[in-house]
Amino acid sequence: MPQKRLQAIDSPYIQLVNNGTIHWDDRKPLRWGLGIAVTCGDCGKRRYIYPQTIRAQIRHKRPYTGLCVRCAKHRYHPPISYPGYKERYRRTITSGGYIILWVSGLSEEDKKLAKPMMQRQRIGGRVLEHRLIMAKHIKRPLTKNETVHHKNGDKTDNRIENLELRIHNHGKGTEKQYLIKENVRLRSILDRHGITY
Repeated sequence: MPQKRLQAIDSPYIQLVNNGTIHWDDRKPLRWGLGIAVTCGDCGKRRYIYPQTIRAQIRHKRPYTGLCVRCAKHRYHPPISYPGYKERYRRTITSGGYIILWVSGLSEEDKKLAKPMMQRQRIGGRVLEHRLIMAKHIKRPLTKNETVHHKNGDKTDNRIENLELRIHNHGKGTEKQYLIKENVRLRSILDRHGITY
């Protein structure tokens, strides 16, 4: 049975970098079909790819550079080393709306307070900003059963005037809503025991 002939594709979207080459005549059977040889322009590594890879890039009007995955990663997604990258990745907002800090970007004295309160210790460690601020205020790390409540309900407002240390879970809502619910609960206890107020 004669082998299927692969035709060279001529397109403006084939933009090979640093004299990378597509060897249309060098074919090799791969798992799901016939592959063609491509030499990376940066590292010179020769590899076999499916022609559909190149056709898909052209069909979606994206340039095909001929680079291997490793070289493309270093060229188009360089390692984080630009000025100010620590400030950018030091502080993020969680899906719950709280501000979270990466412990690696903190000062040494903050790290000492944050380490006992860290989340995900195996991945580098993170700490919630409002817990760290409260720990700095009381000058000790918080325990697991201590929670920090935002009085005005804004989870990103981490001023010490807006934070309140509580024991155990404190539920949702602002301080006023919490006090109203607590007042109703206490009145029901007093009524149950026949105590007038």
